[in-house]
Amino acid sequence: MSNNNPNFTEQQRNAALKIMDNLMSHPITKIFHDPVDPEKAPPQYFEKIKSPQNLKDITSRLKSGKIATAAEWLNDVELCWSNAESFNGTINKFFTMAATESRKIFNRLRRGTEFVPIKMWCNDVYNLQKSELKYARHAPRKVNAFAASLDSYRQLKSDDLVPLSNAELKNFIQATSLISSEETSRGLVRILSEMQPDIKKSNSTELWIDVTKLELSTVRALRDYLKAELEKQGDRYPE
Repeated sequence: MSNNNPNFTEQQRNAALKIMDNLMSHPITKIFHDPVDPEKAPPQYFEKIKSPQNLKDITSRLKSGKIATAAEWLNDVELCWSNAESFNGTINKFFTMAATESRKIFNRLRRGTEFVPIKMWCNDVYNLQKSELKYARHAPRKVNAFAASLDSYRQLKSDDLVPLSNAELKNFIQATSLISSEETSRGLVRILSEMQPDIKKSNSTELWIDVTKLELSTVRALRDYLKAELEKQGDRYPE
């Protein structure tokens, strides 16, 4: 068996069996207890569903050891729900709803139960960190340029910046109303989130901001970005 998919320990198998017992005690899961009867099933059922599953068979295979890993067990249980959703869709809402609710019950029952060995978890975290570092070191030039521009503005002290006049502030506000691209709006949000995350907390691309709360370096960065983007869309920054 692969190290990435280790066998159940006895403790884990017993925990999984207890979860299955508790799961099957919920009335809404009853329709998933037994195999689909070929004589009663719609003719196209077994054409569409290639891996039928039911909770009693899964429990039996858990007890006998035929299900060797947590990944196999979780996959087979998930197939109970996804098969019902896939076959019934919106045609038979009862089965679809039962699958959704049964999945919630199952996920709640197994919450807090340890099925991933600590060593495996540590290896996964280590590999994830390696991947993040790799991508960070090889970011596209456009991303690096954007990050560098933010760093340059962060390094400026407010004392080194000339405050915006009322006219410049008015021009800045007017410029934001000229934005015609959602991508440009997202760019403004990114700059704001990077430079003053305390102001921009939502995921919205809408910019409802009290400009008097912006630091000068933030305003300068936003203004310069706006100038460049407005020029791309054929508009001029208000002067």
